[in-house]
Amino acid sequence: MEKFKANDNKNEEHEINYRQFNKKLELLNQILSLISDINQASDEKEIDTIRFYCTAR
Repeated sequence: MEKFKANDNKNEEHEINYRQFNKKLELLNQILSLISDINQASDEKEIDTIRFYCTAR
């Protein structure tokens, strides 16, 4: 992977680096969204378990 050089005037190289960076950010956002969905589903399951336990008593 090429390193970003701020003063080398290679706009095409910078654009490629930005596209690669944006793809990685998009993937990271998808992973974080998936983790959030899993956590939310887990929380809802815990709430349902507590409700079941309370109503069964």
